Amino acid sequence: RHVARQDAQETVDYSAYEKQIRKLVDRDVVGVEVKNSDDVYVVNRLGEEPAEWDAQKTRNEADTIRTRTRKTIEQDLGDDPYAQKVFSQLLKKAIEEADALFDYPGKQYALLREFEDQVSERRTPGIPEALAKERHAKAYFGVFRLVLGDEEVDSAIEKDADALVNLAREIDGIVRSVVAENTLNPGGIDAGIRKALLPQLFERFGLNNAKLILDQVVHIVRVGLNHD
Repeated sequence: RHVARQDAQETVDYSAYEKQIRKLVDRDVVGVEVKNSDDVYVVNRLGEEPAEWDAQKTRNEADTIRTRTRKTIEQDLGDDPYAQKVFSQLLKKAIEEADALFDYPGKQYALLREFEDQVSERRTPGIPEALAKERHAKAYFGVFRLVLGDEEVDSAIEKDADALVNLAREIDGIVRSVVAENTLNPGGIDAGIRKALLPQLFERFGLNNAKLILDQVVHIVRVGLNHD
């Protein structure tokens, strides 16, 4: 019966092709990396657009975004303390607004998705647009707000819109130079940054604020180096 089915081409004996298939796999198929996902993939729904989801699916996706965004803020924004603080506060507000939209899952999803995009792109409120593409300088500008307070920073911006922006860029440049000079001596990075920046920060902000700013700058550099 088996031979008859093969002769009638109702079945195919793949063993005849085994060596060819094995050779093809060994030569052309390469496993690069395996990643475990926390999410569950519903195969028959892959490729669907949000507009096609039912209410429960939409709520589940909104919950996934909520969890993912919280992790991003906690884990990926460690090198930007101001952004971490601001987005943590905004996440609480976004969650409250989303909970109020429970009967409107589409709006709930859209709200959290928009907020996730804002966090991912680090569009931090209070940071000048001029620094939008300068990740480290943005973090150092955020330090001014953390240490000096929003009122003093906003007042300084009114007097000279570019002064603190330029200072944040100067800090970035000095930090990069110190890190490069101490590539073979990582232990000297902290001391080098403090020594290079203290005179300038002391003259502008006074000793106490200068020390607080330096502590934050050193923290940002340490976290950044660990991430790298």
